[in-house]
Amino acid sequence: MKPLESNIPTGFSAPKDYFKSLDKSLLDAAKSHQNLNSKETGFEVPQEYFKNLDTRILETCGVDKPKQTISIWRGLTYMGAVAASVVLLISLFAPKQTVNFDSLETASIESYITQEFDETTEFAALLTDEDLTYDNFDIQFEDSNLQDYLLQNTTLEHLIED
Repeated sequence: MKPLESNIPTGFSAPKDYFKSLDKSLLDAAKSHQNLNSKETGFEVPQEYFKNLDTRILETCGVDKPKQTISIWRGLTYMGAVAASVVLLISLFAPKQTVNFDSLETASIESYITQEFDETTEFAALLTDEDLTYDNFDIQFEDSNLQDYLLQNTTLEHLIED
């Protein structure tokens, strides 16, 4: 570690023996002020100064007249009217397409049913006993299709458990 050099000038200087007599001079100054505990601060405020202070401040600041504001609802009303008219024009001139069950794909109907009905009980509530008769299900399976389905969708464990 490098020793401190005491001969380097710092730019600050104090009179000789300043710090030896500092504490004595502070105590003497404190004793000479006898009014330290008095409640008088030395500041005086004219009577009723704070009653009309706000009006005097506003007069000196030069408060302008209130500015005219534009209502946001008025602008939103105009924008809503424009949007509604655009939607009306598009709906009037758009080509009409009729949708029936013949034009729907089976995948669309299946995805609708799976998304709309979370449980089978909700879907079963829509069907009556007449809808669920064997006459309404005219499905014939070929042996090769049935074998392919069973080979792809079942495992040996499932067949053993059943």
